[in-house]
Amino acid sequence: MASELPPLPAEYQNHPVISVLARSATFDADYYLEQYPDVAQSGMHPLVHYALYGFSEQRNPSEYFDSNYYLQNNPDVDKTGINPLLHFCEVGWKELRKPCADFDLWWYWSTYMDPASDKINPLAHYLHYGKGEGYEPRPKGPFALLDSAGHAHTAPIKRICLFAGYDPDGVIDDYVVAYLKALSRHADIYYMADCVMTPAELSKLKGIAKGAWAGRHGAYDFGSYSILAKRLVGWDVIDQYDELLLANDSCYLLSDFDAVFKRMDSRRCDWWGLQATKGINKTRDVGRNRFRQPIPLETVRTSMLDGFESADLYDFLIGSYFVAYRKPVMNDAGFRKQLNAVTVQTNKQNIVQKYEIGLTRYLINRKYLFDTFMPDLYPFHPVYSNWHFRMI
Repeated sequence: MASELPPLPAEYQNHPVISVLARSATFDADYYLEQYPDVAQSGMHPLVHYALYGFSEQRNPSEYFDSNYYLQNNPDVDKTGINPLLHFCEVGWKELRKPCADFDLWWYWSTYMDPASDKINPLAHYLHYGKGEGYEPRPKGPFALLDSAGHAHTAPIKRICLFAGYDPDGVIDDYVVAYLKALSRHADIYYMADCVMTPAELSKLKGIAKGAWAGRHGAYDFGSYSILAKRLVGWDVIDQYDELLLANDSCYLLSDFDAVFKRMDSRRCDWWGLQATKGINKTRDVGRNRFRQPIPLETVRTSMLDGFESADLYDFLIGSYFVAYRKPVMNDAGFRKQLNAVTVQTNKQNIVQKYEIGLTRYLINRKYLFDTFMPDLYPFHPVYSNWHFRMI
C-alpha cells in the first residue's frame, strides 16, 4: 500500500499543483524517496521535489505511474509540458488513460469499484486500498479462447431485443419501422429512443414492439439499453428468454434476418455479433491495425487476444449495433453490473471504451466464447471502407 504523505510545508499547502497532487492520493512518498535517494539526502519534501523538479526529469511518483509511458502514449499531453501526474489526476483518469503498462484503469474501475461513479480515482483506490486487499491491477491471462466450448441452443429459441433509437427530429423513419418489423419475427422487441417523441410517433411501432418509450437521457445507445434492462423492461422479464439481443437504428435492412439467425442459432457460442472490429478512431493509424487482408475469426480467438491486451488502448470489439448474449452471459453478475452502470459520458470515445469495448473485453476475460456472422476480422472498421461492399 502507498505511504501516507508527510505534512506539506506551510508555504506549499496552497500551491496550485502541489495541493492538487496532495489531495489526489496518487503520490507515494516512500516509493519516491526509495527510488531517488538524492531527494532523501536533500531533506526536501518528496512531493515538493517532484512537483518542482522531478516531473520534468521524468521521475516516477509511484510504482504504478510511469511518466515516460504516460507521455509516450499521450503525445497531446507531452506537447503541453504539463506535469503528467497532474494531467492524469485532473483529466486523464476520467478519459481512461492508463498510468502505466501494469495498471489497467477501466478494467480495475469496472471490476472492483462502482463503474457508474467518478468520485474516486481508481489508481488512488488501488494504492491505498485495493493493493492491500490483493486486488489485481490488470486482468490475468492467457486470454486465448482455446478450450471454451460455448453454449448450444436447443430449439425453439425465445429471444428478446432491447432496441436503441435516436432521431434529431423525433421521427421513427420508415426504414426503422421496416427493420423492426422484420426483426420482430425473431425477437420480442422493446424500443427506447434517446430523444423526445410524440405518442403518435411511437404508435408507429404498435403491433411490432412489445413496448416503446422515448426521452432524452444523453447516454446514447448504451443508455437506452441500460434503461430498458434495469427499469422499463427489467431483468426479471429478460430472464424468461434464451437470448438477449442489443440492436440500434444505425443500420438499414438489406434482406430479412432468416439467414442470420439460422446460421448463428446453429453455432456453439456464448455471445455473437454481426462482425468484429480492430481499431477505433484514436488508433486508426497504429501499425497493428493496418493489416491488409481479413483475418479468420478462429485465428483471432486462438492466437491474437493476448496481443490485444498488451496494447496501451484496447481496441478490439464486437459491434454493439447488433449483438446477442446467451444464457451464460445473461446470467453473469458482472455483465449485468456493467450494463446497469451506464451513465452519461463527456465524450464519445469514453462510451466506446467503457461500454462497447468494455463489454467485449470483459466477456473475453471471462472466457465466454464469441462468434460473428461475418467469418473474418476486417481491417479497421469495414463499414467506413470499401470492404463493406464485400461484406454486403
